[in-house]
Amino acid sequence: PHVSPAAAVSTDAADMEKLRRQIATLQEQLRQKDDQLFELGSTLASVEIEATHRAETAEKQQRLAEEQLHRVQKEADAAHASLARQRKRAAVAAQAAAAQAAATQAE
Repeated sequence: PHVSPAAAVSTDAADMEKLRRQIATLQEQLRQKDDQLFELGSTLASVEIEATHRAETAEKQQRLAEEQLHRVQKEADAAHASLARQRKRAAVAAQAAAAQAAATQAE
């Protein structure tokens, strides 16, 4: 089968045009993928910033809560010690009053 030179040129031109369209289509797909990657990169950066901020905020809240718990524990310990001292004084006073009452009755 012999193909005339004009038909060969026409076929070559059609093949070249088909290849050009395929290249253009692939270039457009590549551009779209680049745009998507850029958007994903931007979203990832925003998510990382938000996550870091939330983690820092949570750590700060934890520290504040621990400090408050420490202060409350110290206050509770001080109140407990004060109550123990008051009970001891009350017991001593009660013993002194009982001893004085017994001495008064003995007179």
